[in-house]
Amino acid sequence: MKKIIIVDDNYKTSEGIFRQINWEQLNIEVVDIFTNPEEALNCLQKQSIDLIITDINMPSMNGIELTKKALVLNPMIKVIFISAYDEFRYAQEAVRLDVCDYIEKPIDFEYLHKLLNSTVEKIDEENDILYQIKENKPLLTEKFFIDLIESSPKYASYYLAEQARFLEINTNDEAYVCIIFDIKNLRTLMTSHNIEQCHISLIQLKNAFYHSFITMGSIYSFQQGDNIIFIIGTQKDQYKRLNRDLEKFSNFFQTILSYKIGIGVIVKDIWDISISFNRAEQALEHQFIYPETNIFIAKELDDRQQSPLIFTDEEEDLLVRLISTNNLEEIKQFIDNLRLHWTDQGASKNFIHAHIYKLISRIMKFSQDTNIIDNKWSQQVSLFFVDIHEMETLEQITNHFYILCEKLCSKFDQSISNRTEIVTEEIKNYIHNHYMDYNLNLNSIAEEINLNASYIGSIFKRAANTNIPKYITKIRMERAKELLENPQLKIKDISELVGYANQYYFSASFKKYYGKTPSEFRS
Repeated sequence: MKKIIIVDDNYKTSEGIFRQINWEQLNIEVVDIFTNPEEALNCLQKQSIDLIITDINMPSMNGIELTKKALVLNPMIKVIFISAYDEFRYAQEAVRLDVCDYIEKPIDFEYLHKLLNSTVEKIDEENDILYQIKENKPLLTEKFFIDLIESSPKYASYYLAEQARFLEINTNDEAYVCIIFDIKNLRTLMTSHNIEQCHISLIQLKNAFYHSFITMGSIYSFQQGDNIIFIIGTQKDQYKRLNRDLEKFSNFFQTILSYKIGIGVIVKDIWDISISFNRAEQALEHQFIYPETNIFIAKELDDRQQSPLIFTDEEEDLLVRLISTNNLEEIKQFIDNLRLHWTDQGASKNFIHAHIYKLISRIMKFSQDTNIIDNKWSQQVSLFFVDIHEMETLEQITNHFYILCEKLCSKFDQSISNRTEIVTEEIKNYIHNHYMDYNLNLNSIAEEINLNASYIGSIFKRAANTNIPKYITKIRMERAKELLENPQLKIKDISELVGYANQYYFSASFKKYYGKTPSEFRS
């Protein structure tokens, strides 16, 4: 049954309302009738009232002022104002309070009865909603904390403060910290075990955590994916104790759940908890570097990382050289040194991914510049980056990296071999067609085929088992020998025809090559 009070400085008006309305039919109890608003306010302070009928214009305190004070005591209270026709401006202000309706004098009691009935229905509807909200309060609390960890401190303090008060969340602790339990086998358990048993295990984990840390302060928990997230409001000096007690907790709490724990940094305000959450997530990224560790503490990892982690062009150049020369032994040593460096410095997973990406990108650029690797192989390299994002340990990543480098070596070796044959043949053809040019040499050939001189010199020697100058001499001497068989040609003319501007230098070169001068050979 709803409770109502009637307030009007004219007692006859109040008495008329009391007698003309069928309160029992409306399921309403009239608690009292007041001619003095101050006495009505005193009644509101002592007991719960659902509804007020009040005149707007009263001498000591008008109905608007009474309503505003009543709303402070009970924000859900409903008000019906009685107003004269010339008091409409007061009624407009009353409507803006969004808790009331009004009826004009003289009172139409039939209309008032309908108005009271609709107000009771509205109260019932709101009470039903409030009951649902109360029943769903744990879900609303969980949503609040999910919004909190995903919001910036400025946004959280502005938009979530009222929700915190409604949900009775303590926002006045001296310090706050976020702890993440990363459940590693939850999905496996959900498919291989009874799902109810998995949920029981998760609740047991939460209960055990509450029991172990309840003396530290306020504790809130919620689940996000495979993570159970705890937020503790505590004292600043409790941080070391928290780390120590979590170590004990992880050692002695028995469960089918396999988990790693990430501890964020202490923040002074609950609205900054997203900072602690992000740092806890970053701390957990180190689990693939230290697979045997169960607890990852953001502050300790910060202290461990004494010097900044940087990329260097020198190591990129070194890896390119090792792959292009198919030096697998030194490649393995190179990757082992990288792993030691990452481990010593406590590198994050994102940093390691970025570091490997930069190294591979440098190799791919070199391969494209030299036309060694095709689009199909580039796709395989792209899949490599997809694979490493799914890997759980640093060992898996470095092994996968070595396998990729090994495949790149093989591809480079095969491609370079093919490339060497093509370039060598191109050099030979050019020499055969231009041996008569006085200025034919290594540099002029490199410029003509648009390749580095030292590069074509090295691959030609590897493929032809001689260097380019010697090969030029060989072709010139063989052609000179053919021309000497023609007695009509002078030796001076022959020297010019095979690329020698000086006849005497030609004769000396010919004798050095064949052991005879051109004249002796002709005789």
